[in-house]
Amino acid sequence: MNLKKTKFYKKYIEKRPTRLILFMYLAVILVGTILLILPISSKDRVFTRPLDAAFTAVSATCVTGLVTLTSAVHWSAFGKIVIISLIQLGGLGVMTAASFISILLNKRFTLSDRIHLSEERNAMSISGIIRMVKFVLVSTFLLEGIGAIFLSFSFIPEFGLGKGVAYSIFHSISAYCNAGFDIIGNDSLAPYATNVNVSLVVSFLIILAGLGYPVFSDLKKNKFNYKKYKLHTKLVLIMTTILLVVPTVLFIAIEYNNPQTLGGYSFFNKILVAFFQSTTLRTAGFYTSPQALYMNASAVLMVLLMFIGGSPAGTAGGFKTTSFLSLFIITKSNVKQDKEFNIVNKRLPRDTGLKVTSIFTISMAWIVTAIFLVSLVETNMSNLDIIYEVISAYGTVGLTRGITPNLHGFSKLVIMATMLFGKIGPLSIIVALSRKNPSKSYKLQEENILIG
Repeated sequence: MNLKKTKFYKKYIEKRPTRLILFMYLAVILVGTILLILPISSKDRVFTRPLDAAFTAVSATCVTGLVTLTSAVHWSAFGKIVIISLIQLGGLGVMTAASFISILLNKRFTLSDRIHLSEERNAMSISGIIRMVKFVLVSTFLLEGIGAIFLSFSFIPEFGLGKGVAYSIFHSISAYCNAGFDIIGNDSLAPYATNVNVSLVVSFLIILAGLGYPVFSDLKKNKFNYKKYKLHTKLVLIMTTILLVVPTVLFIAIEYNNPQTLGGYSFFNKILVAFFQSTTLRTAGFYTSPQALYMNASAVLMVLLMFIGGSPAGTAGGFKTTSFLSLFIITKSNVKQDKEFNIVNKRLPRDTGLKVTSIFTISMAWIVTAIFLVSLVETNMSNLDIIYEVISAYGTVGLTRGITPNLHGFSKLVIMATMLFGKIGPLSIIVALSRKNPSKSYKLQEENILIG
C-alpha cells in the first residue's frame, strides 16, 4: 500500500512534512527496540528489558550516546550491528537514508520527496536538494571509511585483525555521526586518553561532521578563498574555532592541578585531553576522563558547550552555533537600539531573529520542564548531575556524570523524549504536533505593553 494515497497521509502528513519525519524516526526506534529486546541481541541470550532496549534504540537513532546498559558488556555482535545501523540511520537522517535506496534503484524523486528531504536537511529551498543528498551520502561514507582506516592502526595491533577492523568501523561511524557509543568497555575512550592517533582521529571526525554539509559544499566549491564563502560558512568556521580553542584553554587552566582529570599528565597530554574534552562536548559523547571528576566550574562550562552543540545540517545536535551567535547579535543590536542585525559586513533578515528567539524559548521551556520532572523523581541526585543529564540529552551529546543507569523508569522516559526533541529540533517538533490554525483575514488592534 502506498502511504501517500491513504487518507491518513493526506489528512495528517501531506501539508506537514515534519510529521512524516517524526513518524519515520518513531518507526525506526520501534523496530530497533524490538530487535534489541530479542535474546539474539544480548551476549547472555536473554530478553533485554523493554525500557532499556527502547532507551538504547532512542539514544542510537538520535545519535546521543546515553546508555543504561554497557554496550561492550551487554550486547552481542548482532545487538551491536543493530545499534550501529540505528546510529548510521540517525546520523544520515532517516529520510536521507531512505533516499539512498531510491538513488540505487534510480527511482524518480517527487516534489513531496524533495520537500521532506529539504525539511530534514534544514535546507533553505528544495532547489538542488537531491544533489545535496548525494553529496551527503558520498562524503559520509568516504570520511567514515578514512576514519576507520586510521583507527585500525591502533585497534588491529591491540585486538587482532577481525576485531580490530570491526572496532575501527564501529567507532568511526559512531564518531562521525556524533553518537558517542563505544564497544570497548566501561570507560569509553579513557584507555586512549594519551593515544594521539585515536584521540585526534575521533576528534576530527566529530569536528568535520559538526560543521554541517552546506559548509562542506561551500568549502569544496570555493577551496580556500575565504572572501567567496557564504555568510553561513564564515560564521560556522568562526564559532567552531572559538568553541574549540577557548574551552581547551579554560579546561587546562581550571583542571591543571586536578589529579582526577588533567593533573597527572604531561603538558602535551593535558592539551590533548583538554582538546578532546572540548571537542566531544560538541554533541559527541565519548570521553577520555570521567565527567563527574571535573571541577564545578568546568561542569558549568560543559553544560554551556553541550547546549550550544554543533552547526546546522550536520550530525551534531544542540541549539546550534549559528543560532547562538545570531541570538548574541540580536541581543546586542537591541541593546544598542540598532534596527538591523549586522555581522561580518552582512545583514541578517528579521525573520532569522524571530526564528532563533522562538527556538531558544521553546528549547529552554522543554529543558526546564525536563529538569523539573526528573528532579521530582530523582530526589537523591544532585541538581548539577540532573541538569548535566538533561542538557546532554537535549544536545544529543551522550555524556553523563554517571547517573544514567540509576535513573527511575519515569526519568528514563523524560530523557528519551528529550533526546528525540533535540534530534528532530524544537520548531519541527512543535509544528509536527500542532494543529494548523486557519489564516485570519483581519488584524487585531495593536497596543504596547511594558517589558524589561
